Amino acid sequence: MAAGLPVVATPNHGARFVTDEGRFGVLSDLQDIAGPLIDLLGDQEHRRVWSARSSDRAGEFDLARVATMYESIYRSGARSAAEAPD
Repeated sequence: MAAGLPVVATPNHGARFVTDEGRFGVLSDLQDIAGPLIDLLGDQEHRRVWSARSSDRAGEFDLARVATMYESIYRSGARSAAEAPD
């Protein structure tokens, strides 16, 4: 995704999350994975569309963005702990 390439993955938990249930990448059962790969390799327009989708989603996982989100979560937890009664 970060390289601007289309993603083809099996529908495991992580891939389902990263592709947003297939909106940003092709999900395929392992035994059928050759079909989507062949389709992408053989169809330039199809490959372009999925490359753009993957690239759009990759921005959501930018290191600076992810670090900022984690920092926000940690700070929120620290405030909650500080405000909790003894």
